[in-house]
Amino acid sequence: MRARKQPAPTRSARLTCPACGARLRPAHRFCPNCGAPVSLATAQPPGATPRGTGLQVSPGTAVHEDRRLVSVLFADLSGSTPLGERLDPEDLRRILGAFFAALVRPIQRYEGTVEKYMGDAVMAVFGAPVSHEDDAERTVRAALEMQGALTLLNDWLEREHGLRLALRVGISSGEVVSGLLANDVQSAYTVVGDTVNTAQRLESIAAPGAIVVGPTTYRLAARAFEFEPLGPTALKGKAQAVKAYRVIRSKDDAVADGSTPLIGRSAELALLRQALAGSVLGQGRALTVAGEAGVGKSRLIAEFLMGLGRGVDRWMARGRSYDRQTAYAVLASLLRSAFGIRQADLEPVARAGIEGRMHELGLDLDHATVRLLLDVLGYASAGFDPQASRRVLTEVVRNLVLRQVAKGPLLIVAEDLHWIDSASQLVLADLIAELASLPCLFIATGRSEWQPPWSSTRVELLTLDETESRRMLAQRLGGEVDPSLLETMLLKSGGNAFFIEQLADALRESGAIARDGGVWVGRQSLALVVPDSVQELLGARIDGLGSGPARVVRAAAVVGRTFWYRVLERIDPSPSLAVDLDQLIDQGFVERRGIDPEVTHAFRHALIQEVAYLKQLLSQRRRLHVRVADAIADLFKQRADEYVDIIAYHYARGDDDAKASAALLRAGQRARRLYAIDEALAYFRSALEHSTADPAASADAWEGIADVEGFAGNYAEAAAGYRHALAAHDPADDRGRSRLLRKLGVVHQITGDTPQALRTLTEAREVLSAGADREQALVLLELGQVYWQQGSYEQSRETLLTAAQRAERAGADDARADAYKHLGTVASLGGDTGMAIDYYERSLQLYEARADVSGQANVLNNIGIVRRKEGRYTEALRAHAKALAIRERIGDPLGIGTSRNNLAQIELARGALDEAEADFTAALKRWSAIGYAAGIALARTGLGITAVRRGDAQTGRRDLQRAIEEWGQLASRTYQSETERYLAEAYLSSDATAALTWAKRAVATAQAVQALDQEGIALQVLGTVHATRGEIPDSLAALERSREILRATSERQELARTLAGLARALRALPPDDARRSEADQLVSEAAGIFRELGAELDLGRLPAG
Repeated sequence: MRARKQPAPTRSARLTCPACGARLRPAHRFCPNCGAPVSLATAQPPGATPRGTGLQVSPGTAVHEDRRLVSVLFADLSGSTPLGERLDPEDLRRILGAFFAALVRPIQRYEGTVEKYMGDAVMAVFGAPVSHEDDAERTVRAALEMQGALTLLNDWLEREHGLRLALRVGISSGEVVSGLLANDVQSAYTVVGDTVNTAQRLESIAAPGAIVVGPTTYRLAARAFEFEPLGPTALKGKAQAVKAYRVIRSKDDAVADGSTPLIGRSAELALLRQALAGSVLGQGRALTVAGEAGVGKSRLIAEFLMGLGRGVDRWMARGRSYDRQTAYAVLASLLRSAFGIRQADLEPVARAGIEGRMHELGLDLDHATVRLLLDVLGYASAGFDPQASRRVLTEVVRNLVLRQVAKGPLLIVAEDLHWIDSASQLVLADLIAELASLPCLFIATGRSEWQPPWSSTRVELLTLDETESRRMLAQRLGGEVDPSLLETMLLKSGGNAFFIEQLADALRESGAIARDGGVWVGRQSLALVVPDSVQELLGARIDGLGSGPARVVRAAAVVGRTFWYRVLERIDPSPSLAVDLDQLIDQGFVERRGIDPEVTHAFRHALIQEVAYLKQLLSQRRRLHVRVADAIADLFKQRADEYVDIIAYHYARGDDDAKASAALLRAGQRARRLYAIDEALAYFRSALEHSTADPAASADAWEGIADVEGFAGNYAEAAAGYRHALAAHDPADDRGRSRLLRKLGVVHQITGDTPQALRTLTEAREVLSAGADREQALVLLELGQVYWQQGSYEQSRETLLTAAQRAERAGADDARADAYKHLGTVASLGGDTGMAIDYYERSLQLYEARADVSGQANVLNNIGIVRRKEGRYTEALRAHAKALAIRERIGDPLGIGTSRNNLAQIELARGALDEAEADFTAALKRWSAIGYAAGIALARTGLGITAVRRGDAQTGRRDLQRAIEEWGQLASRTYQSETERYLAEAYLSSDATAALTWAKRAVATAQAVQALDQEGIALQVLGTVHATRGEIPDSLAALERSREILRATSERQELARTLAGLARALRALPPDDARRSEADQLVSEAAGIFRELGAELDLGRLPAG
C-alpha cells in the first residue's frame, strides 16, 4: 500500500470563557479577555466537595465496610495567608476555589475519592470504596499532575497579584478500615487507620513543591517513577523512623526487568522468534500473548526483546487501567515511542519530535494534524470532530508504518491491551488488517479474558508447573529452601510467576523467613501473609465483581481455600448463589473440584482466598466463622469426630467462646488419642484462651495440657497444669478431683519424688465417695506401681489384685488391663516368669480389644524383658521391636527410652557391646530430655557394666557409682541390687575388698526386696569374688545357693554363668578333692546354654575343659 495524504480534521463546537463569555481557542488555559483561568468560573469554594468526588450517603444506604489496602494523599496549599491580606474575602474564596478545583481534577482522573478538606489541605483516598490494581501509581500520578496544575495557575496568580502558592504532598499506602461514619444528618464514607496519619506526617516534612511517599508506596510504584531516598525519617507521633522517598519524575513506559532468568517459557519464546523471522521476510502477522495477571507475559516479552537483532526497529505501547476511558490513550503511547518523545517532555520538545520524525520518513504534516497529534499526546485540546480525528490518526499511523518498514523490519509491541480504549482499538484494528504483506510483527499482550477484535495467533501462557515453580523460588531466594516452607510457598503462589517473586521478596524482607545454616526456613506462620503488591492486584479484581459474586467470594473465603456448596448455602442462602458462583468460575476466581461425596469448589489461588478474607472486618469474619462451624456441625453431625478439627478451627476464630472452648477440647482429646502431640497442645491452649469465663472448661483445658505435657515427658509443665486444673475445678466433684490428684501423683513418682507421690495418691483415694469403683481402681493401680518400685512386692501384689477386682466390678477394662500388666511385672520381679507371661497376655488381650496401642507397647515391652530373662532372645527382640515401632509412631519419649534400654540389655547379654552401648546411650538421651530419673539411673547402670566388660573398669565404676547415688535419691531399690553387683564386677580386677563389699550389699538388697532372681545373680557375683580372693569354701557356698535359686527361675543365662563360676571354684580345690570331677560336666552344661542363647562373649570366657 502507498502512503496517502491525511484529510484535514474539522473543528468541533465553539469554546467560550465561562467567566466573561469571550471566545476561547482549544489551547487556552486562561481567558485572553479577562485573564481568568478557564477553570475559575466553575470553581467551588474550599470546604465544598467538587463534583464527582467524595461519597456522601443517606442513612440506610448499603455500603460494605471492610479492610483494604489504600493509598492516602495529603496535599497542603501554602502561601494563602499573604494573599488573604491583599484580597477581598469573596475574591480570595473564588481564587482558592479555582486552585482546589484544579487540584481535584487529577484526583478525579485517577478515580480517587476526596474524603475531606481541612483549611488549605485536601485529603484523598485511592483504593476506596473501589480498589484498582495500581492505586499507589495512580496516587503518585495524581500528585504530579496536581503540582503541574498549580504551576499553570501560579503563573496567572503571579501576574495578577505578585504571589505564588506552593503545594506539599505526602502519600502513604497501607491497610485501613473503610465504611460509613454516621452522624445525625447523614453518613459519610471514610477510612480509618495509621496509614492516614502517616500520610499527613509525610506531608508535614515535605518541602514546598515536593511529593514525599512512605516505604509501601515506594515499593508499589517504584517501576513507574524515579525516587530520591530520604532515609529513615522521624515523624511526629511515630515510635520508629519511617523510610521516606521524594518523587522525582515519571518514568517512560518500561519493559519488564529481564535480569532474572526466564523459567519454563522456551516453547512460547521459540514461537515469538519464529513469527519474527517470518515477518522479516515480509510475512507480517499479529500475535496475542494471553494469560492471567502475573503469569509472566511481560517477562516473556522482555526476554524476546533482549534477543532482537540490530536490524529490527521496535515501537512500544502500553494500556493503563486509568486510561480506559481516555480516547487514544494506547495510541498516544505508541506514537510517543514512534516519535521518540518522553512522557516528561514539554510541548515544544514534543512538536519538534513529531515534525523531525515525519521529515525523516519523508512525510508532510499540516498544522492542524500536528495540533491533533499534540492533542492525542495530551499537550493541548484541539477540539476536533471525533470521526474526523479517527480518519486522520488512522492515516498518520498507516503512513508511519509504511515508511518505517520501507527502511527495515518493524516490531510493534502493545502490552496490557485488556485496558485498551475503544478509540485506539479501532485505529489498531485498521492497521493490523493491512500487515499481511509487510515486514511487520504486531504483538499484543492481555489477560486471558481479553479477545482482540482483529485476527491474530493466540499464545496462551499457563501457570508454571511444580518443578518450574521450585526452580523459580530457589533462584529468587538464592539458596536451598526447607521442604515444608517450600511446599507452603508453592501452595500460596499457585505457579503464578509474579506471586512467586513477590511472596519470596515480602517474606524475606519482613523476616518471616531467614537462613539457618544456609537453608531458608520459616520463622513465623505464613498464614495470611500477602505481599502488598499482590493484595493491590487481587483486591482490585475482587472489587470489580458484582454485588452477588462479591458477597459469595467473601463468604467462601471464610469457609476456606476449598469449600463445600452445602456449607456455603447455609451461610449464604441467597437464591442467586448458584448463578453468582458460576460467575466466579467464569472470571477465574474459583474452580469446580468434584461432586462426590460433596459438591466442592476451590479458589484458583490460595492468595485470592487470603485477600478476600483479609478484606473483611474482624467482626464480620468472626460472625461468619461461627456460622460456618454451625453449618458443618449440623450437616455432618453423624460424623462429628471426623470433622471435629475443622469445626474447632472455625469456632476458635469466631465470637462464641462457649462453642469454641467445647469444640477445641473435643479436638484436643481426639488429637491426644491419635498421639498428635503438637496439635493436641495447640487445641488445649486455644481452649484455655476461650475459657476465661468458664472455670469448668478452664479446668478441662489445663488437664488436657498437663496430660499431653506428661506424655511428651515435660513433667514440670505437667505438674503445673494439674495444679492449675485443681485450682479451677469444682470442689464438689470428688471424682474429678481424685482423677487430677492421681495424675499429679504419677508425675511425682516418675520424677523420683516417691514420698510426695504416696501422699498425693493417698489423698486421691480419700476424696472419693463410696461407689467410685473405677476411680478407686485407677488410684490403686498407681499405688501398686509405687510399691513394687520400692521393692514392696507383696504389698504391691495385694494392692493390684484389689484394683483388678474394683475395675472388673466397674466394667473398666482399661483399668483391668493396667492391673494385669502391673501384676505381671511384680511376678517377673519375684522370679515367677510363667505367671508374669500369663498376666501379660491377659493384659495384652484387653488392650488389643480396646485398640489401645500405648498399652500394647507397654505389655510387649514387659514380655520382651521376661523372654530375655528366659534366654529366649529371638522372641525378646521381636517383642521389643514391636513395642519400639509403636512408641516411635506415637511419639512416646519415655517408652522409646525404655525400648532402647531393653534392646541394649539383650545386646549386652549376647556380648554385642558396641550395639549395647549405642542403645543405652540413646535411652539415656531420651530419658534425660524428659527428666525421667529412674530411667536415667537405669541407662547409666547399663553403660557402666558395658564399659566394665569392654575392659574400661574406671569409666564403668564412675557411671555405676553415679547410678547408685541416683537410686538413693529416688528411694528406689528395685534395680539397686543389679547396680551393686555390677560394681562388684567392676572392682574385681583391682580391689577385691571393695568388690566383696559391693557383692554382699547386692545380696542383702535383693533379699530385702524379696527379689529371688536378683538374689541368685548377686550370689553368683559374690561367689566369683570369694574365688578371686582365694576363699574357695565361701565361693562354693555362694555359688551352690545361686545354682539352687536360678534353677527355680527362668534366668538361664545367669544360671549358666553360675555353673561356669562353680566349675572354676571346684577346679581350685586340692587335686585329691573328689568334687573336682564335677567341673567338666558343669562347663559342658554351661556351654550348651550359651550356645543356645548365642552368648558368644560368655562362651569365650568358659574355663578350659
